[in-house]
Amino acid sequence: LAELVRIGSRGSREARELTVAQLLCEAKLSEVALGFVPAQSASRQPCETDPNWVFTIDVQPGDVEGLLMVSVQISEATPSGTRPLEYTLMRWMVDPNMDLAATGTDGTSGTETTTSGTSGGGAATGSTTTGS
Repeated sequence: LAELVRIGSRGSREARELTVAQLLCEAKLSEVALGFVPAQSASRQPCETDPNWVFTIDVQPGDVEGLLMVSVQISEATPSGTRPLEYTLMRWMVDPNMDLAATGTDGTSGTETTTSGTSGGGAATGSTTTGS
């Protein structure tokens, strides 16, 4: 019975920590999408809101000019278990530099973007559509 309690406690802790990782990952990806954090790669930077976690941002050019594939991974700074908890989200987004170049003289953007994501299995994928 004691072993079952230990296994349950460990599973509960991992579930709680994974939820924290998901929230931090979503927040960091939103910061990148909104321009609060530059859309450029960064490796194992400490999270400002929770020093127990570090984030890695990977930015790759998309197949279509002006699109970026941004991946944010959150992982434990100092893993307490046998393997560190990690969570990764990926999203296609308009390159902020291209968005500025597409701005017309009236201050409106020539590109409209909608993004939707679904999570499952520890990662989320998004799809982006653009139009005039």
